[in-house]
Amino acid sequence: MVGGDKEMVERCRPVFETSAKSIFHVGPLGAGMTAKLAHQVIICLNVLAAREGMALAAKAGLDLTMMQEVVRAGGAQSRVADNWIKNKPTPNASRLWYKDLMLALEFAAELGIALPATVLAQELIEPIDAEEYR
Repeated sequence: MVGGDKEMVERCRPVFETSAKSIFHVGPLGAGMTAKLAHQVIICLNVLAAREGMALAAKAGLDLTMMQEVVRAGGAQSRVADNWIKNKPTPNASRLWYKDLMLALEFAAELGIALPATVLAQELIEPIDAEEYR
């Protein structure tokens, strides 16, 4: 996700390709960060949904491998749920998500929009010292 002058982005594409499989020119300078924050909001909300659904299934005694298949075939399909057993979120991921959600919420406030599910997601992520990110 890259923002900036289109010609400059194309000129730099070979450099970007050394560290990324996909490069998306998403708009003017700063748009790359906006796209990253929006993407992180979506990931975090998906993680929380998968975590709660899988916790419910596990507590009820369902086989989580089968549950992944059910979710994959149904309307709740997501990459997060598809890979839940082998890729459960780590504390480091939680720290990154907390920081990114804080930045997304600050940006949303600047834009004058409410993101109530994002507020809840940040509250549910392992609490850490928010001052560490300022």
